[in-house]
Amino acid sequence: MRSTQTILTLSGYQIIDQIGESSNSLIYRGYREADNQPVILKTLRDAYPSPELIACYQREYDIIHNLHLTGVVQIYALEIHQQRPVLVLEDFGGSSLAQLQLAGEIELEQFLQLGSSIVESLRQIHAVNIIHKDINPSKIVFNPNTKQLKIIDFGISTVLSR
Repeated sequence: MRSTQTILTLSGYQIIDQIGESSNSLIYRGYREADNQPVILKTLRDAYPSPELIACYQREYDIIHNLHLTGVVQIYALEIHQQRPVLVLEDFGGSSLAQLQLAGEIELEQFLQLGSSIVESLRQIHAVNIIHKDINPSKIVFNPNTKQLKIIDFGISTVLSR
């Protein structure tokens, strides 16, 4: 999945590999050098991103930073690198359901447990008046070894006032 982009260099972090990309973002796996904490780093693709894209990253940081839910990926920091925001996120060793391609590959009981975990994560998010607005298999990350499941990518989410 490696693009022609160069690997991100960010002071205080060791980047291992690019693990994903979208039309706006590049996503890397690495670790924080201070404590060897595994991290995911998500940054904007464009060298000169629009104010709207920067605002999406700020909104994502603000929303996730205030959440402390087991079903939502934790966020550690919002760094700035060459005028671009970089979200520093929890890496719990998972991959998106889109990447895992589990359809037809898992037993019914496992499928139902996975579905139940997704519903519980969404229940937690909705209970604190947040609407994700982009739930799909690429926004649900699952670690098959630990059975942890977390929702990611809150860039276009809405916080309801009531």
